[in-house]
Amino acid sequence: MRRRKKRSEPKQQISILVTQSDWVLIRDEAARHGMPITKLCLNWWMMPHIEKLRRESKRHENNNHRP
Repeated sequence: MRRRKKRSEPKQQISILVTQSDWVLIRDEAARHGMPITKLCLNWWMMPHIEKLRRESKRHENNNHRP
């Protein structure tokens, strides 16, 4: 039996500006971990904050939908 792939939500790209020297540090760290810079930034810096925003958003939605 074939499994259906879960449809992923469309993605949007964002950009951040860092100094060239910081970019080199980030690039080198990503290379040490064998991953793209984008993935390193998501995993290390953004995901903990995104997850917090998601939890807060769900709490906010739950509070607004009470009868």
